[in-house]
Amino acid sequence: MTPDPESRDNTDSTGLDFEKPEPWVLGGHRRNLVRRVKGQPAREAKRKRDGNHIGRHHLHMSLAELQRMRLRVIQCRLVGSIMKLHQGGTPPERWEDDLKEYIQAVRDYEFMGQFGHQANDPFVISAERLTEDQIMQLAWKGAIQDPLERDAAYNDLKEAAARPWESAWNPIGGTRYDTKRQAWYSAFLRRLLISLFGGLFMLAPMWIMVLHNTRATCLATTTVFTVVFGVIVARFVERPGEVLAGTLAYAAVLVVFVGLAVELDGNSDPVAVDGRRS
Repeated sequence: MTPDPESRDNTDSTGLDFEKPEPWVLGGHRRNLVRRVKGQPAREAKRKRDGNHIGRHHLHMSLAELQRMRLRVIQCRLVGSIMKLHQGGTPPERWEDDLKEYIQAVRDYEFMGQFGHQANDPFVISAERLTEDQIMQLAWKGAIQDPLERDAAYNDLKEAAARPWESAWNPIGGTRYDTKRQAWYSAFLRRLLISLFGGLFMLAPMWIMVLHNTRATCLATTTVFTVVFGVIVARFVERPGEVLAGTLAYAAVLVVFVGLAVELDGNSDPVAVDGRRS
């Protein structure tokens, strides 16, 4: 989950109460809490919604934004406590609890981030899911009674990118079977891409060095492929030692091809038609 930038357009920077910072913090997160989904559902998904009398105000809500707001509230309280300590004053009695709560909130946010790339992210409430669409539209109608005001408020919302629209009633986070199947499929794709990546980086330089058997070509091919391989490994592997070991192992394999190419190049002196060396 990528944090949305906070907007302070409608927040008075002088109105921050460090004891109760919630109103000030809310001003920076309000427009990110509720958004309208960009686009409209496809034919089958629209038919399902029309058949169940679900309205046309398709919303998107982020529980991650709530967590970011929670982090900001605790942070403001801690800043006020630290300032009082620095000035020699008496900080609020709850500063230790605030610190513990902040640490736990950061851990919770990291846990929420693990689901950010999943299609069934349980920390996103979005209209693409049929049940959630109905729940949010009922809440939207209950919060704004007048239809004209409701339409105006809806058009004023920020847009959220649309995902595939559901046309069936699915549980939160999907069923265990679907979740397990998607996890297996994602892992299979990763393994497949790794195998293709390894085969490409092994076979491509071999073909180049065999078809263009010169020392300069072999050295240039080895250098380029080793550098590119190292960059890609560094992108996906976190430990520096593993990056170094993988790059050196790959370079060692290519050096074997270079040695063979140099040996063949040294034994390939041209021979004249009468059998004498030119």
